Amino acid sequence: MLTAEQLAIRRNGIAATDIRNIVEGKGLAVWLEKTGRAEPFVETPRTKAGLKLERAIAEWAADDLGIEISSERGETVRHARLDWVFATPDFFELAVGARVGLVECKNVGVQNAEQWGDAGDPD
Repeated sequence: MLTAEQLAIRRNGIAATDIRNIVEGKGLAVWLEKTGRAEPFVETPRTKAGLKLERAIAEWAADDLGIEISSERGETVRHARLDWVFATPDFFELAVGARVGLVECKNVGVQNAEQWGDAGDPD
């Protein structure tokens, strides 16, 4: 779950989640959120389960991929030149203690299976 500070930062730029929503045709919802006109997010049992499973999913993926991940959840990071572009990754990939990549974890149900590629596909 994003902190109050992260939610405030989100109102002043475009984050990775916003881009997904815009591409999916949900630009009005993004605008409503940015302008404070959207209904506040209400946690559901599914979103709560997803948050609780993120660390386990990240650790499992790290083991399979042979990478190290940060021990704490990610904080909001901004683009080096475009201060209105940012992301709040779930975790960071580490190499010799330095951040080298972003880690996003998704836990989806069978109802979304058709949206994911087969094992080995780049999707």
